[in-house]
Amino acid sequence: MKRTDISRREFLKGTAAGALGVAAMGLFGVSAGAAETASYIPGTYTATAKGMDQVTVTMTFSESAITDVVVDVSKETPDIGALHGEELAKQLLDTQGAQIDGVSGASITSQAVREAATNCIAQAQGAETPETAADAETEAAAAAEAADKLPESLSVKEFEQSAAEYVPVDESKIAETKEYDVVVVGAGAAGVPCALSAFEAGASVAVLQKQPTAFSQGNMGSGINLDKSDAAGIAAFLHDTNERLEQRADWKQLRAYAANSYEAVNWLEERAKEAGVEPIIAESVFTYEDGQTCTTKILQFGPKPKNTGDAMMAVAELAASKGVEFFYNTPAVQLVKEGDRVTGVIGKNEKGEYIRFLAKKGVILTTGDYQNNDAMVAKYCPDLTKFDKKQVQKTGDGQLMGICAGAVMEPVGHTKMVHDSDSGPMHMEPFFAVNENGERFMNEQVLFENKNDVLRNQPKPGWFSTIFDSNYFEQATEWGGNPADEETLTKYIPGAVEDPKGVYTNLIDTHKADTLEELAEMLGIPADALVASVKRYNELCAAGLDEDFGKKAKYLKPVDTAPFYGIHKHFRVSAICAGLLTDVNGQCLDADGNVIPGLFAAGNCSGQFYGGTDYPMHSKGMSLGRCFTFGRTTGIYVASL
Repeated sequence: MKRTDISRREFLKGTAAGALGVAAMGLFGVSAGAAETASYIPGTYTATAKGMDQVTVTMTFSESAITDVVVDVSKETPDIGALHGEELAKQLLDTQGAQIDGVSGASITSQAVREAATNCIAQAQGAETPETAADAETEAAAAAEAADKLPESLSVKEFEQSAAEYVPVDESKIAETKEYDVVVVGAGAAGVPCALSAFEAGASVAVLQKQPTAFSQGNMGSGINLDKSDAAGIAAFLHDTNERLEQRADWKQLRAYAANSYEAVNWLEERAKEAGVEPIIAESVFTYEDGQTCTTKILQFGPKPKNTGDAMMAVAELAASKGVEFFYNTPAVQLVKEGDRVTGVIGKNEKGEYIRFLAKKGVILTTGDYQNNDAMVAKYCPDLTKFDKKQVQKTGDGQLMGICAGAVMEPVGHTKMVHDSDSGPMHMEPFFAVNENGERFMNEQVLFENKNDVLRNQPKPGWFSTIFDSNYFEQATEWGGNPADEETLTKYIPGAVEDPKGVYTNLIDTHKADTLEELAEMLGIPADALVASVKRYNELCAAGLDEDFGKKAKYLKPVDTAPFYGIHKHFRVSAICAGLLTDVNGQCLDADGNVIPGLFAAGNCSGQFYGGTDYPMHSKGMSLGRCFTFGRTTGIYVASL
């Protein structure tokens, strides 16, 4: 039976990075480093490259030297690449070229800086860059042809905002074909456990990863502790979860999580330790009205390593040492089919060569969500179009390839996780709050996970300020909260304590002032509006009735005793927990509910595990726990075929 490439199109992200990779290989006729007899056209030149997000390098040249360098890494991961712009700029200036050492722990950002610098040097030497060499007419013709051959709902025009373009991959361009039992696409919180589990189950396994390392975000994952839970308690926990998801979760998948998550978390704990990572273990106990008990085991990667990204890198190295083959910097660009069966995937390596990876038993998509694909967000989760995104390079690769193979996205509203990620302490207490105009805009009792639904319609979506006074500790304690004491709170105020490593002040915007006017200036909101809003709120507190938003009387506490505190909060998209419709084994389904032979998905590339509008916050670590669990069970299942 003849093999055909699905849609015969390549899904390319980060066209600048791909083009600049050509420059890095010297195909411009430009050395990536500056020669001793370098000759430049004096001036200032700018170029961008794909890092975790976008890196911009601006270089100024005299006739014979690089005289100034500015590196903008503000869009990179806040506590990793975004910290090193000045250091990378200094390296470029000191070396007078692009071949810099970079920064340990920020390899993706460092490589993007090298590529952008190479482009700047090319411009200064008068070489033709990818941008100036492009043939717009040819590109337009290719786009028109691609649009005709894609599913109607996935036109090139619809996805052009995320640099998505499908181009043919001719058979003659396939440089090599490799064969495995299982091919996993994506090395993250689902992909790494998936690959190692499949390998341990006896399969030969390849992993394609578009980034140079394994990569994941978040810091804890959990499973239901079967040793400390009774059957009725587990059922009550699952019902509680589904209640929070508007009864739209797939109950079969919830049950599969309950049955398999404890084993998966225990397995990952063992493998992490084998890889040299010592997780922190905690528990949460849920006791329901009729005495049912459910306990979850929480696996936390912190503080060293501080997140699952570090842990997944370590476990990936362990997997590689055992025999799993990882192909980094090799994005999957299209699936391969024989008849109705998915038989493999085509990847594109750093040299620009296409490699066909055949999978005897199945291809498993574990590429994460699509939050950085603006057009997909607008189509599938429009509530998030105005919010900033916490993650990077989550562009829906797996979902789009799956759709071209006949798979479908889960048909209910896509569950979004929008977390207050940068605002320090006091994130749950219902203190008085105002938007960027200084106006009160909600009942502050709105659940943490639902606040984004209110913030979506505010002047600056995702941003607001929590305001409280010197009585905050007693007030929050009275509510049953666990507030930060004065000493701890002070650590979150920039400049208040010596914090050379930025442990407390990095991206934290907590302020203290003697007057509301001063506080408003610190928070960047109109002082007159804040004063008026506080006055109105204090009147409601005195009356004991919230006529504006219906807040319960016990939470109505006036803001009237200096010093005053304000925390500028920022809700960003942490994840979109939705993807291709699958069964409990990870098998992708078509629009009629039929399985697509050979095609599987796990983690946030898959669904329908949730189905509700917002990710439920009642249980710590369920998101990553689900990725660990279904990554592992899907890998084992496919290996057994």
